[in-house]
Amino acid sequence: MNHILSRLEEPATLTAAFGILITKNHQQGKTFPITQEVDKINLRSNRIPTKLKDLLELVDKIFERRNETLQLNNVYRQFVMMYGRIAFNPAEKFSVCYVHMRQP
Repeated sequence: MNHILSRLEEPATLTAAFGILITKNHQQGKTFPITQEVDKINLRSNRIPTKLKDLLELVDKIFERRNETLQLNNVYRQFVMMYGRIAFNPAEKFSVCYVHMRQP
């Protein structure tokens, strides 16, 4: 188990895991240009499961092991910053006025 967690802590592997978790688990995650099949093969080659429940449990263990808290909404926002943009609509009240959009 420690070997799998260590592999998952590598930046490229963890980013691939986040890509799968966000695109399949987040309400607006399907808008990102992520090659899920490549990410799945990358994870499977490191003996990391690709089922959402199992993958989320492993990522949670990594964060617990490092005394960090995993907040998928923050990861989603980081994906928006990497792949998209945030639009502001002043006609709406707070929190609804910010719209996360994919870049064309």
